Amino acid sequence: MNKEEIIKLAKESGCEIRNGHIYHEFSLDQMLKRFAKLVAENEREACAKICDKYNNLSAYEIRQRGQHD
Repeated sequence: MNKEEIIKLAKESGCEIRNGHIYHEFSLDQMLKRFAKLVAENEREACAKICDKYNNLSAYEIRQRGQHD
């Protein structure tokens, strides 16, 4: 993941950075949990896409793992 992707996920989780300060619309605990979930989803999908290139059935298993979080 690059810096822009991380910032995008942080914004999706309710975080905003203004003037060097972090603002969040939820409690810090909620925001961090949402951010961690988005990062995990993003990484799972990146791994599944690699498996897709090789017609590997593991892609299905990787995507299914996210259904149990």
